[in-house]
Amino acid sequence: MRFLVIALTAVLITGCNAVPVKNVQEIKTTTKLNKTISTPISIPVAYYAEEEQLTRVMQQQSGDGGRWVFAVGPQFNEALELVLPGIFPAAQQLKLGSQAKYVFKFSSTVDFDPFFGTATVDLSTKVVDRNGQIIFKSLTEGSSSTGGIGGGYETIFMNAYAQAIKEATTQFLNKTGSADLAAIQNAQPAPPVTTENVLTLLDGVEPVGTGTGFFMNESGQVLTASHVINGCLLTQIKHNEQAYNTRLVAQSRILDAAVLEMTDPAFQVPNAYARISSEGEVKLGTQVFTTGYPLSSLLTAQANLTLGNVSSLGGLKGAIGSFQYSAPIQSGSSGGPIVNYNGQLTGLVTSTINEDKVKSAGATTQNINFGLSNHYIRQFLDNNNLSYSGKKSAKGFEKASQQAVEYTTRVLCYK
Repeated sequence: MRFLVIALTAVLITGCNAVPVKNVQEIKTTTKLNKTISTPISIPVAYYAEEEQLTRVMQQQSGDGGRWVFAVGPQFNEALELVLPGIFPAAQQLKLGSQAKYVFKFSSTVDFDPFFGTATVDLSTKVVDRNGQIIFKSLTEGSSSTGGIGGGYETIFMNAYAQAIKEATTQFLNKTGSADLAAIQNAQPAPPVTTENVLTLLDGVEPVGTGTGFFMNESGQVLTASHVINGCLLTQIKHNEQAYNTRLVAQSRILDAAVLEMTDPAFQVPNAYARISSEGEVKLGTQVFTTGYPLSSLLTAQANLTLGNVSSLGGLKGAIGSFQYSAPIQSGSSGGPIVNYNGQLTGLVTSTINEDKVKSAGATTQNINFGLSNHYIRQFLDNNNLSYSGKKSAKGFEKASQQAVEYTTRVLCYK
């Protein structure tokens, strides 16, 4: 009987870990903060974890033949937003314009023990200065448990992440020491993070997504789809196998269109660019082609060209300015040009039909793709006072397709 009471008490105490921590003071760590250091600390810092880490979904076989599915990425993000600002009130996710003096970079692995209902996080932390030099790194662990009691599973992942993050941050503060922390607080503000220096802070980070864009005028500005660059910390275009940093000039999420321009002084404006005029108005049955860089992780660095027709003057329900065409596209084609055989821009590649949803409705599809029409592209550019021209368009498919390959470029997104 005594054993039963003790065991039950242990389960109940462990199960309390499923209650989400509400502030950084509640989080227990192995390392204790030096008594000479007090928090909060008014040093502007930024934190960063790759998108894959913050959107991760963990799947694991359960004992009854089913599967556990945990959205651990959002719990990681929630823990970051709790712990770092709780210690550094000015802490924020790394973004352009930030004047952070240090950047905390995190990556993690996660494990789950279904018998005890325990989540374990192994966290790798690197802190870099504004020159990208590593000044601190650590490996820490956090864990939290339901004590075998069902429910609260997402909470235990957040608690485990929070514990590991606070442990790493405490170790960093102790290593830095109160004197250096005070000196850093009183030092001059750091310069803003820009497109020119952000990759220095993210050494070794690869783009999380690629799309297509195309040069639209003599200034070398690039038109692409808005969703290709949404949420990007940095965008680049890759032209002739050389990457160039860009900045956002104009964007419409409603139309799914955006314009980028190069910030790199080494960039040389290409001779070829898309011809945009009323001659490219969408007409039913018009023969068109697209150029783009689909499936960049599988295919070569050469632009891909596909052929089709304008198959409908309407697109998906609720989409503004959308039309349907049959030239095949794949992931990475978004943002590419849709061009008629006279070399005039007919539209901008925006999306394709969701085949899984169509099949679930008992139907089949083939090459049902959508683009933003020439009319709405010109309206978007006019509203943003951006130049374009339809003069000197190519005559004939061979010349038009050759030019399109030359002015089509790859768009890279870092998050």
